[in-house]
Amino acid sequence: MAVQTVYAVFGSKAAILAELRSLVVNLSEADGALREAMQEPTIERRLGGFAHSIRRRWQLTGDIVRVNEDAARADPPIRAAVELARRRRQDGIRAFVRALEEDLHAGLDSERATAILDALTMHDLYAQLVGFHRWSPESYEAWLHTQLVTALVPPSE
Repeated sequence: MAVQTVYAVFGSKAAILAELRSLVVNLSEADGALREAMQEPTIERRLGGFAHSIRRRWQLTGDIVRVNEDAARADPPIRAAVELARRRRQDGIRAFVRALEEDLHAGLDSERATAILDALTMHDLYAQLVGFHRWSPESYEAWLHTQLVTALVPPSE
């Protein structure tokens, strides 16, 4: 497809990137996995479903995230739009933590739990483990699930 055709449809680089960001944010496969996770009876299984949804989101849209982050470094309006997408991600994580709150490790407040989920589920970490260290996406998902359970769930007695 000719570059002129792409620009004729979308209008600008910013518009193309906005459309791509919308694919990341509204990824039905990952969103469906998260909705299913919230129906699980135990926190461990909910966290497993959450780990699956994160793995699928990054596996399917990681290149889009990287392109947007690269463009944001050089273009202030794109930087603002990427930051807005990050805040939306934070809001989603915060809502997920609120749904888990009664099952969290004693003494773990929601802000700390949100920070843990945010750090462990960042695209850069996925890209490092899967891309650089050559983990399979499934290995990343299993590792993430274990880390989330260890950090957030009270130990069994």
